[in-house]
Amino acid sequence: MNSDLIATAAGWAEKERSEGRPGYSDLAVIANWDAKKHGPYNAEEVGRYASAVEERLKQYREEKKPKETPKEEPVKVNEKIKDFPKTEKFSVVDTIGVPHPFCITTIHVSFASDHRSGMLTEEAIQACEKNAGRPTCGVKGCNLTYEEHEQAVVVKCLVDDKEALREYLLSIKDLTVKNGLAGFVLLKGW
Repeated sequence: MNSDLIATAAGWAEKERSEGRPGYSDLAVIANWDAKKHGPYNAEEVGRYASAVEERLKQYREEKKPKETPKEEPVKVNEKIKDFPKTEKFSVVDTIGVPHPFCITTIHVSFASDHRSGMLTEEAIQACEKNAGRPTCGVKGCNLTYEEHEQAVVVKCLVDDKEALREYLLSIKDLTVKNGLAGFVLLKGW
C-alpha cells in the first residue's frame, strides 16, 4: 500500500473535516477520493486501506495540534527601583518620564527601519537624533534630547502624613541620586 497515498488521503480528509463538509466521515471522504483516483476496489482492500489511513490521521492530528505555549515570564521589576525600601505607609512603585516621557515619532521608526534592522532601541533613538542634528521628541514644543528626558521615582502614599512622607523621601534621596533619577512623583493611594 502506498504510504504517500495514505498520507495525502489523511491530509485531504482532515481538510474536508475542518471545513465542515456535512455528511462526510473521514473514511467516506477517503473512500470517495480513492475511488475517483484509483477506480473500484473490494471491501477487504478498503478495510486495510481505512485502517492505514485512520492511523495516519491520528499522526496527522498530533502533528497539527497546537504546541504548548511557554509559560509567561513574570513581570520584570524596574531595575532602578528594586532596592527602594517599602514601609506600611509608602512604597516606590515605578518610574516616570519628566517633564514628560520621550515621545517616539515616525522619524525614529523610519530611521530604525532603514539603519537598525527595524530595532528601535535607545541607541537607535540617539543615532537618529545625531543624524537629524536636532532633538526629535514628538511632544509639541519639546526641545529636549533623548538624554535630557529624565526619570523620576513614583512614590505611592497610603496615608496623608506630610511629616512621615518627608522622612521617607529623605531616607530614599541618596538611592534616588545613585540610580540617576531626577526626583519624586507622588501617587495618592488612600
